[in-house]
Amino acid sequence: MEKYISYINQKTMDSSLDALYDISLSAKDRERAWQENKQLSQQVLSEYELDKVEKCIVLATGLLAGVVDVFFVTDTRLLLKSESNAIRDANGKSIHVTGSGYINRFVDKRIRNFYTIQETKELEKRFRVPYDPSTNQKLSIEVLGLHPKTHRLNSFGHDPILGFYYGVKDILNGTFTAINNAGEIIVQARPNANTSITLFQAIAIQFGHLRSDLSTKAGLPMPFMGQLMRLKGDMPKILMSMYEKGYNFSHFIAMGIPCLIIEVIIRVSYFAYSLYKGKTFAESIPINKPKVDKMLFYSYLITSGCNGVKMAGTRNIFAFNPNLWAMTLRYGISEFRRWITNEKERKRHEYVMNIYQNRIKDLDIEIENHLKFYGMIDKQMKSLVEEYRDKVINGNISTINPEEIERIKKLDKYVKMTPNVKLFLVKKGDVEIIESIIENGAPRIETTYVLSDSIIVDSYQTFPK
Repeated sequence: MEKYISYINQKTMDSSLDALYDISLSAKDRERAWQENKQLSQQVLSEYELDKVEKCIVLATGLLAGVVDVFFVTDTRLLLKSESNAIRDANGKSIHVTGSGYINRFVDKRIRNFYTIQETKELEKRFRVPYDPSTNQKLSIEVLGLHPKTHRLNSFGHDPILGFYYGVKDILNGTFTAINNAGEIIVQARPNANTSITLFQAIAIQFGHLRSDLSTKAGLPMPFMGQLMRLKGDMPKILMSMYEKGYNFSHFIAMGIPCLIIEVIIRVSYFAYSLYKGKTFAESIPINKPKVDKMLFYSYLITSGCNGVKMAGTRNIFAFNPNLWAMTLRYGISEFRRWITNEKERKRHEYVMNIYQNRIKDLDIEIENHLKFYGMIDKQMKSLVEEYRDKVINGNISTINPEEIERIKKLDKYVKMTPNVKLFLVKKGDVEIIESIIENGAPRIETTYVLSDSIIVDSYQTFPK
């Protein structure tokens, strides 16, 4: 009997596991799976694609920054009244670029007042450098175009960024690295230069000397502006003329205001809108997010388009805002890299497949639990059959409640008189009795679930094949 119940239990277990392994899909199942896959994919695609609100934010931000660049950095109305390489005020008087717009005037005033004249002189005396000659006097090699008004553009050490390489090197070596009007780089030793200093002292001297030039009328050149003189031809003379007319570091800061507007509005808007949509604080942080980069790229593209229209309309070189175009290029390269590597589809595939892999793991765990469960049930059934063998087969019914004795005797008598009837003693929740009835050679399974303590009488009949 134990063998028979184990066989039936194995059949039941196999049937249950077959249901778990069944991967056949109906049309309805396929449609549901497609919709689920689409919904899961959308969670990744939403990190790359802009919705209507985000598109409106991009458009408004780009146009706002464009208006600021067109009218408040270098006023287009003044550029229209000027020649291609100069700026004139409403009275026709030539003015510096730094006075050509409200933002330019504000930034230039702040920088010019950063150090007083006395503080500037003290900084010059305290942080003397070998790369600061303003004329060709006392130079062993002449630098064509070297002039007191433009010498900082000729000297690589005055570059606000690259100066910490060229300037520090000149300080340590006692040299002067310059570029002339022909785009030729000249490096020459400077007499009486102090070279007995450490690297950290040289960096401190470099920083101090740049501070001494910051608030002067000519100011520091734009970063990398001196390096453009390597292009030779007419470029060195054009750049020197632009620098002399105020295309300097303070103007560079002023031209960065539209970029600042874009960065702040886009990032703050993304953060607030993400929180509004229910994302967590960490998920809403606008750093290293594909969607943020896309929003920034389109905003810069719109603003750069405004700047392009400004340049085309005025035909004035001072209308050019290199900061906008540099940032457009920076985020454009980022977007192109994502497009060429098909990042969006790769991330979508990885995300969906990761979910499916986790579900497969969960299914494996469920199957393993089923195997453990049926193994436990099989052991329990065998143990219960052994326990009740004597009570049922040998007629040992002394443990049954007194009120059931008469009914059991009648059942026992009926069982003895009928060869195809079996008597079973079962307890609530403990015993699962399964019988197989063969009809015309075909197996059939009956399952009885015990809801309360009772005596079970089961009958069967055998049919000829």
